[in-house]
Amino acid sequence: MADHLPSFPEGWYFVASRKEILEKKLIEKTWMGEKIVSWCDDKGRIGVADVCCPHLGADLGPESGGMVRDGCLVCPFHGFEFDVGGKCVSTPFAPPPKTARLKLFETREINGIVFAWWGIDGRPPQWSLPENEEIEGKWSELSFTTIRFPGHPQETTENSVDLAHLRYVHGYNNVYRIEPLFIDGTYLKSSFSFVRFQNVAGIKNQV
Repeated sequence: MADHLPSFPEGWYFVASRKEILEKKLIEKTWMGEKIVSWCDDKGRIGVADVCCPHLGADLGPESGGMVRDGCLVCPFHGFEFDVGGKCVSTPFAPPPKTARLKLFETREINGIVFAWWGIDGRPPQWSLPENEEIEGKWSELSFTTIRFPGHPQETTENSVDLAHLRYVHGYNNVYRIEPLFIDGTYLKSSFSFVRFQNVAGIKNQV
């Protein structure tokens, strides 16, 4: 049975920030075990696609010569141009073939954070991300830090309801639940309080 289990739980996963995509024009990365590219068109719409060109399989990433021109992703091998909807809209030498379409991942953006849907065998989204209140003008600018977690993404969700491990594994004290655990379909909310100590400039502080 283990041979048939999916590599990851179906869901929405972080791709990049809008700021990073706008700054770099074209991003290539390994995401959910697959190589993808992401870019933004002239209307501000963001596309996330498989790195392989549907024409002859060329790498569309920037290190291989892929680029964004007039909001379209341009293949470095034959110059095919694709819009954020995955459609080939232009080639240098012939009408764009209707069958040449990028493998796209559906995206959602919340407060400048771009997520894409990973589904088993390419299934479309089975649920939506919760709508969050816009934070622009109310908080400082969002910042991002990459942390490599040597485990399965499902473990982080499971650990959020396992309060007993917080003290034993992480050294937190006075751990208690603030509100009852809330589950509504795919939405889970776990609210708890804790005390931990950290050293700042050699001084031990309670947080």
